[in-house]
Amino acid sequence: MAKTTTKNTSKKATKTTKSKGSKSKTAKSKKNLPKKEDAVVLIYANWCPHCQTMKPEWNEMKNRLGSGIEIIEIEDSDFDKDVKISNIENTKLNGEKIEVYGYPTMLKIHGGRADYYSGSRNSTDMYNWVKNTIGGYSKSKIRKQNRSKSIKKSIS
Repeated sequence: MAKTTTKNTSKKATKTTKSKGSKSKTAKSKKNLPKKEDAVVLIYANWCPHCQTMKPEWNEMKNRLGSGIEIIEIEDSDFDKDVKISNIENTKLNGEKIEVYGYPTMLKIHGGRADYYSGSRNSTDMYNWVKNTIGGYSKSKIRKQNRSKSIKKSIS
């Protein structure tokens, strides 16, 4: 017969299971929720037709997320746009630079790393991307693509 006891600590609840003739096992409950230091960043321009089309979907996605993750929106014409981006780079990305190649640029900060969104502009796909702990593409992939394009141009 198995005996189960639950210990409550201030940080996490652990469950210890003992059965006859076996060693105790400890299982920690993990939720697949983003941490508070994680964030989703949207850099957009009001004049951009792609941004105008995506904005209602973005708002729907934000409502579905609730307050579990920080949402940061930066509009291209914000007078303090550069300050906001610099603040994100210094506090959440440990100095890594955010690269904006076009509008809208959406990125997820998870574990001090930026993952850029490359999916469709509908709320369900964006929501699923935010909720996954991995996904998107890293800046190194962007650099490789741009480098290969410039090499091909110089060869031609």
